[in-house]
Amino acid sequence: MNHIVNLPVESLTHVVNIEDPRVLVPIKELEEMFMKDSSKPITVKSMYSTPDISEKIIKYNTDIATITNCTRKTIGKTHDVRYFKITVKFYPTEKEVELILPSYSKLFSRTAKSYVPAEFIRKSDILTDYTGNIVQVLTNELIEDYKPTEYYSLTLNTMNSKNPITFYLNGIFGNVCYNDFNLEEDEDDTDNEE
Repeated sequence: MNHIVNLPVESLTHVVNIEDPRVLVPIKELEEMFMKDSSKPITVKSMYSTPDISEKIIKYNTDIATITNCTRKTIGKTHDVRYFKITVKFYPTEKEVELILPSYSKLFSRTAKSYVPAEFIRKSDILTDYTGNIVQVLTNELIEDYKPTEYYSLTLNTMNSKNPITFYLNGIFGNVCYNDFNLEEDEDDTDNEE
């Protein structure tokens, strides 16, 4: 199963690469790997998870997702997207990080036992990182008039067609719905033809 993740450059800073000792690597390094002129196809082993919420304690079933493409593109015509600045704290390091997330991205809340859209993430939501540790939400605010100009497009592939492909957004477990940043300009014209 293939899945395309399109996120503004400011939203995606790190990607999980299980073949790298650091595991959480800067997206710029991934971009450079795919930009190299190579005679053989480049793939990066990442991971995805499916939460099992049938018990009181959530279990995460994790498997390998292969990143087969990473490109940086200019944003053209797109849907109306709202952006949110979310501050989180990773435990046990207590490192605070600011995220700029689009409204079509969701983070998995252990509190709600579901994927919560970026705009509805609250302080009461406890998130999970790629190691299974807790990520606490500190703030969430709408960014008015935010207009990103470039985005990353990643293609992920798994051998599992039963479960949706999830994504570790800067190391935090979540899901990113597809958003086209280059809608066809003549799309509106076809609606008017009768």
